[in-house]
Amino acid sequence: MAATLANAGVNPVTGEVVVPRHVVAPELTVMSTCGMYDYAGEWLYRVGMPAKSGVSGPVAAALPGQMGLAAHSPRLDTRGNS
Repeated sequence: MAATLANAGVNPVTGEVVVPRHVVAPELTVMSTCGMYDYAGEWLYRVGMPAKSGVSGPVAAALPGQMGLAAHSPRLDTRGNS
């Protein structure tokens, strides 16, 4: 999904439009501002990529036009991020 968001909503493997283009920019904005909970501002300052973490351990980040990445670690920090 991270790679799809980085690719303007087009799955880079199948070429299928998964997320409409007009939805991608607002989604990345939300990821930038609150996707890492209380750490969102510092994450964006240090890493520079919109990202979303989940309480079960995943982190997905997208650098528009460049790449998407994801990692999973069930251990959470004090802010609720992997």
